[in-house]
Amino acid sequence: MSVVRAIFNSFPIRLLLVHVKHNQFLLLYWLILFSIVAGKLGKNLGIPYLFLDPIYLDKVGFWGFFIIGVAFAGFIMAFNITSYILDGFRFPFLGTLPRPFSHYCLNNALIPLVFLIYYVIRIVSFQRTAALYTTQEIALSLTGLFAGIVIMLVFQFLYFNQTNKDVRRVLKRRKRRQVKVSRRQRINAFKQLKKLRRTKVTCDNYLSLSFGFHPTKRFEKYYDRVAILKVFKHNQRNAITIELLLLLVILGLGVFQNTPLFQIPAAASSVLLMTTIVMLTGALSYWLRSWVVSAVFLAFILANFISSSMRLGYEYPAFGLNYSVERTTYNLQVINSMNDAQSIESSKKHWLNMLNNWKARTGQEKPRMLMIAVSGGGQRSALWTTNVLQHVDSVLNGNLMNETFLITGASGGLIGAAFYRELFWLQKDPRSRVHREEIGQEILNPLIFTLLVNDILFKVKSFEYAGQTYKQERGYEFEKHLSENLNGLLDRPLAAYQRAEFDAEIPALLVSPLITNDGRKLYISPQPVSFLNIRDNKETL
Repeated sequence: MSVVRAIFNSFPIRLLLVHVKHNQFLLLYWLILFSIVAGKLGKNLGIPYLFLDPIYLDKVGFWGFFIIGVAFAGFIMAFNITSYILDGFRFPFLGTLPRPFSHYCLNNALIPLVFLIYYVIRIVSFQRTAALYTTQEIALSLTGLFAGIVIMLVFQFLYFNQTNKDVRRVLKRRKRRQVKVSRRQRINAFKQLKKLRRTKVTCDNYLSLSFGFHPTKRFEKYYDRVAILKVFKHNQRNAITIELLLLLVILGLGVFQNTPLFQIPAAASSVLLMTTIVMLTGALSYWLRSWVVSAVFLAFILANFISSSMRLGYEYPAFGLNYSVERTTYNLQVINSMNDAQSIESSKKHWLNMLNNWKARTGQEKPRMLMIAVSGGGQRSALWTTNVLQHVDSVLNGNLMNETFLITGASGGLIGAAFYRELFWLQKDPRSRVHREEIGQEILNPLIFTLLVNDILFKVKSFEYAGQTYKQERGYEFEKHLSENLNGLLDRPLAAYQRAEFDAEIPALLVSPLITNDGRKLYISPQPVSFLNIRDNKETL
């Protein structure tokens, strides 16, 4: 029983219990990471693959994992700093130890260590069975991961070892200066000491920096509680300082968001985002104490009210449209007025002419007509659609686009289909494998990086397009990198396809996303489509 009690009252276990009791928000971030790496969270969106097979500069290997290691080490340190700020005072013996923060981090390493072991197991399993990498390639990736973690942790611990105080420095300084303490300072110190006694957590032993367990009263001769309070306050201020510096570094990366070298793996950007949230949460919790939840809740309500009432939020416009003119009212009456009987009949006649043009181009009395419907799903859907169309086209001996009258859908799938149609129109062989590689090139890293350093807080850069000025955000980054990957093949407005679709040179393409605010379909086409806005009961929508 004595061994069990010693383990239960050890500093690492007591810290874990304190997290469970007081820091569920910190454990939530670890739970998210565990769920992602395990493939339980975001599997349908491919999120686990961002951590298990990260791409950096179009390659998977040492440097991608190195950057993730650096980001992961930053997250570990944010976890340590935040919990130290919030709960270090519960363990007064820490103030009697040399390098108290380093001791705290070592004893608080249980969760990060378990995650790292599990992460390595998942990387090896995935890259060996799914990615089919060699043992040397896997070893190189893991070397990069560990190198990033070690270098980042060493850098941060060097900072804390140089700036953080321990109790012996405080006592020496006090003895040297002989500073008089005012009555108010003595009263405040007494109140804090009373609080320290009430919140103290029983702890019998700790893991030292020499990796040996020692009793917590090992340095009892230094046990001056006023000095200990000064140690905690100084170390807490240092911790908050490094948090704010890390936050400024992350924001400063926004200056280089268009440089490929700084477009780090999406997994690393995600971890940096979580690190930022943890640091901000820790700083707010330190300043606001028990009011932090209420303060954050009220801040969100206030920010939402100001953004909605004063229209301060960025609305992500469609590039090329003029938003400086008065907005058209969006309601049922306006929609009906745009789809009167004359418009509906005119659009029907237009599409009947298109059908006749298509039939005439086939040269057959009863030609086979194909219509293609694609689904969304981001870049994976674009690549999948391109791959499927290539296989179907091969079966049809290259006649897929000639026999297809209409392509419809939304999101990534429609990008793949539009790319395939463009290749056909330009008389490039759309069945070539090189086109699968083009549509499948990495595009997520710059998007997530832009979201982290630019979109969440403020957008600092602008660009001009079609005589209008817009902010650079992740939509701009998406179009820019997609254009680069596809060699500019889709850099045309929809109006550029109107004549070719009408003459049946290429299949008509009808974009049909859903308006999430009211559930209506939005039809986007260079052709008139009023006839599609009719219900079965002949009423217009």
